[in-house]
Amino acid sequence: MGSPTRPPSELLTIYVPVLLISLSACAAAFSMNAVYTFMPSFLQDAHHLSEGEAGVLTGVAFAATMLGQLAGGFLSDGLANRVTGVRPLLVAVAYLLAAPAVLAMAYVPAAMLVVGAYAVTQVGRGFAEPNLYGTVMDVVPSHARGSAQGFLLFLTFAGSTAGPWIAGIAQDVRYDSPGHRFVAEHVPLMDRILGHTVYTGMFQLLAGAVSTACAAALFVYLRTRRRA
Repeated sequence: MGSPTRPPSELLTIYVPVLLISLSACAAAFSMNAVYTFMPSFLQDAHHLSEGEAGVLTGVAFAATMLGQLAGGFLSDGLANRVTGVRPLLVAVAYLLAAPAVLAMAYVPAAMLVVGAYAVTQVGRGFAEPNLYGTVMDVVPSHARGSAQGFLLFLTFAGSTAGPWIAGIAQDVRYDSPGHRFVAEHVPLMDRILGHTVYTGMFQLLAGAVSTACAAALFVYLRTRRRA
């Protein structure tokens, strides 16, 4: 992603944005793919839908991604020439606003509310995606964009692979395990907190927080670089 003869200061203007936006994409893919993988089984187990109903509703809600992609692309193009770093800012905002919907999926009582919350997360995902790739287009010279996009996609698919794997492990966490009991008994207040924790949702929220933080950090970096 850049010639070795370039000065270090110029290389940083390429590497730092690409690394931050790629880490943001990785964390987001971790969260969203875990949700998508286990959504049908969650609807069946927790809300007693049939296999067909769960699959259809998951697919319908996933289609909300398309609305977010169009809105995110059009809005960022409209603001790009007026607000420095607006694309990573929109990534951060999209994932931040989707976080309550991820949490709601674990706790709302009705299946259709779960599906609605899932659709909201997919709007956020779609809204962020054109801004992830648009950020690379903005900050990387044309001769290095293939390498930069390849690195972003590498980390995106790494997150997509790890998300369902970690979520699958979290599915088997039991509140009566020895480790769980030890923490609940010896750490103040943890007996109440752990008794109400949905571990899959917790990992997804943590991943969303990492994604938001990386995108927000890139926004600050681009703004600071412009003033320098």
